[in-house]
Amino acid sequence: MSVAGPAALLVAKVHKIAERADSAARAVDKDALDVLRLLRAIALDEMARGMRRLLASDLADDVTRRAIELADGLLRQPDHIGPTMAARAVGGLEDPDVIAASLAALYTDVANDLRQRPSPILPRRPAPMAA
Repeated sequence: MSVAGPAALLVAKVHKIAERADSAARAVDKDALDVLRLLRAIALDEMARGMRRLLASDLADDVTRRAIELADGLLRQPDHIGPTMAARAVGGLEDPDVIAASLAALYTDVANDLRQRPSPILPRRPAPMAA
């Protein structure tokens, strides 16, 4: 029996963030904070490997590709909605700027790993220019 791993949870959370991006409710923001916690807890190579397994699965391929597309628009920069939601979710317990920057950086590392390793799964995408 297969059990969903961290990559599948990341995919599910990204879809939830996309569905709830227009809500200002703090309970909704928790999904973005969960993504940060997940990306902090799971090694980059393990997360990327899990994402590749999902992309290779007939069952999970489409939803995973869509999650990656969504995440690129939701999580890649500290001022994107995902990092903003995560920063709100900490409620002043941690520096919101650090939370937002951490989520953006960790997601970008995973996304870049997925695109930089030779694979027919995803096209390469240049990393964003530093400001």
